[in-house]
Amino acid sequence: MLACKLARRHGGTVTFVDLADFSIPLYNGDDEAKNGLPPGAARFKALVKQRARAAFGENGDLANEKDAAKLESVIERFLAPAAKQL
Repeated sequence: MLACKLARRHGGTVTFVDLADFSIPLYNGDDEAKNGLPPGAARFKALVKQRARAAFGENGDLANEKDAAKLESVIERFLAPAAKQL
């Protein structure tokens, strides 16, 4: 919560998320390869991407495809390890 308060104090927008709302099961690479992301994990990933895109420009529009590719790379780098720990 301290990070949220600091971000807001400096003009940031904070989306507080309760992971229990997403019903994300333990990571199973074989199952994910066969069936794709579980629905809760897909919803969480979409939320993170949406909020990150909003930070890059007005109405969430990215300046160009290079920014979009960089953002996707950052999101994947942070979400992939986190998903494996869930």
